[in-house]
Amino acid sequence: MHSCTKACNAAGCCILSASLLWLAKYTCMSTERCCVRAHAAAVFFRKHTQAMAQQLHLHGWVMNTPQGSVVGEMQGDSVQVEEMKHWLSKVGSPKSSIERAVFTEERPIEACTFQDFEVRR
Repeated sequence: MHSCTKACNAAGCCILSASLLWLAKYTCMSTERCCVRAHAAAVFFRKHTQAMAQQLHLHGWVMNTPQGSVVGEMQGDSVQVEEMKHWLSKVGSPKSSIERAVFTEERPIEACTFQDFEVRR
């Protein structure tokens, strides 16, 4: 867990200090890599992943590997990144069965480095 997440509650609010303590809305941005192994992953898994990422307003990419896994990177609001991690590890595309999802390289970022969420070939 990065420091931005530790400082924010689930609603994205953080307590900031100045002369007085006050509560302010604060958007924590993060980036994370993923690797998903699933049965029938090739059955539009990337396309469904892209659609879910766009619904969550995430940026990044996803692609198949020669080993049969799906890998990618997602960036955006840390709450939405967590929702996407849940979707990738528990839900997936309608015809897939998730075997395993691994998430690595989580870190806070100032801004997204990708324009949108794309399917790479």
